[in-house]
Amino acid sequence: MKPGFYSIPFKTSDEHGIKSFTGVAKISAYGVVLEFESKWFGLVGDGISEARLPVSEISDVRYKGGFPGFGGKIEIRTKSFATLASLPHKNGRIYLKIHRVDREEARAAVAELQKAIEEYTASLPPPHEPFSKLFAGDDEADTENLN
Repeated sequence: MKPGFYSIPFKTSDEHGIKSFTGVAKISAYGVVLEFESKWFGLVGDGISEARLPVSEISDVRYKGGFPGFGGKIEIRTKSFATLASLPHKNGRIYLKIHRVDREEARAAVAELQKAIEEYTASLPPPHEPFSKLFAGDDEADTENLN
């Protein structure tokens, strides 16, 4: 991995194409920082905004290649919709359109982030045992005999 983070320019738009977003995705082992400018109908800007997606909030990330000779997309799926409040999303996923020049860097960044997500998930404590399993055992047979 490059020192620090990958910086990948992207474009995206809302579901109806009314609001367009252009910006830079900074992808590292700690998560994704999106710096972007949004414009209504491509004309009226809202200014520059920033959204942070820590590894703990990212459920999955994928790179989808486009038609040969064209760019691709980075798809980020988060664990909660609250994380996506200021971003254009479809069904809990963010799609960042990548220019063809940045394809290789985008693939490398996604691979690094996938590895970081797997390491984070592996470091989490195991899920708790169901309460019923705490009392399951030989006593069940004794209880059935009482009926």
